[in-house]
Amino acid sequence: MRSQKGCTSCHDGQFLSISYHKDKAGACRHFKTTAELTCTDLDVNSYGVDPGNNNILCVKGVLSRTELAVRAFANETIRNHFWPTTRTRGVATAYCAVYKQTACRTANYVMSCKVRKEVKCVKVCKGSDEGCQGDISESACDGEFGPIACKKAALME
Repeated sequence: MRSQKGCTSCHDGQFLSISYHKDKAGACRHFKTTAELTCTDLDVNSYGVDPGNNNILCVKGVLSRTELAVRAFANETIRNHFWPTTRTRGVATAYCAVYKQTACRTANYVMSCKVRKEVKCVKVCKGSDEGCQGDISESACDGEFGPIACKKAALME
């Protein structure tokens, strides 16, 4: 959906890079393996950040690539679900779309921040540092197993 200031929501596989906080509008960006970070002033429609303003919103979007040690799962159902995606030594690679918003306000010389994060499993594959090798499984992200594949990304990105 678009407003005069840009998009207010995005399609699946994209995130909203907010530039105009008051209108909650900005540009839709595709998740990439290199993080994209943008910041803007809170409560106003101004593009960018005023260095003197202590009330800011920063948004980060990244397609996080994380190793998934399938062999280490104690739960056999989980291990069997991910096993077809493993390479040697029972390891797979999970790709997770991570969207993080951090809003900070300063009052009485104290900065207080609120963080909101969404993480979604995109695919699991027989991958390496160079990317996926062989079979790519988007279905490995389905249901209750997707969040399991992206637990490290959710904690650390």
